[in-house]
Amino acid sequence: MPLTPSGRVASETRLLTYMRIMSCHFPVLLEASLAKFADAVTSFQRQLEMRATNLDPVSIRAINDQMMKLEQVFILPAGLPGRPTVRHAVFASSQFDNYAPSGFPGISDLLYRIEELDAAERLKKEEEIKKHISDLTIMTERAASFLQDFHLI
Repeated sequence: MPLTPSGRVASETRLLTYMRIMSCHFPVLLEASLAKFADAVTSFQRQLEMRATNLDPVSIRAINDQMMKLEQVFILPAGLPGRPTVRHAVFASSQFDNYAPSGFPGISDLLYRIEELDAAERLKKEEEIKKHISDLTIMTERAASFLQDFHLI
């Protein structure tokens, strides 16, 4: 049984890139959880590289499961703000440009034309942004913990 292709790890690297691009919109707590997640991904990759050549089938299965389930951490059960059918918090198309993938599409969608809103609508939108950033912070913390809790047998 081979390891899941490194494209899964590349997917997490893309996630980190999106997180850095959007970091100007994130409060301190989310930035700290993003840094923790980046460290966890680096540590996980290092652990894989060190042990990739002499793994038994059970360890390979555990690693593959870990890599595949990490993606599930970023699923929002209620969906993105205003789009309940789109549930991935990191990789999805923008509501306003279906052809271009958007890192953190919920944030991108909530910020779309925010400057054109009147004061009351803008305040409501800012509250939605805060809630979504809170959700992202929790997910990122969970993802970091998920990777840190992994130990090869």
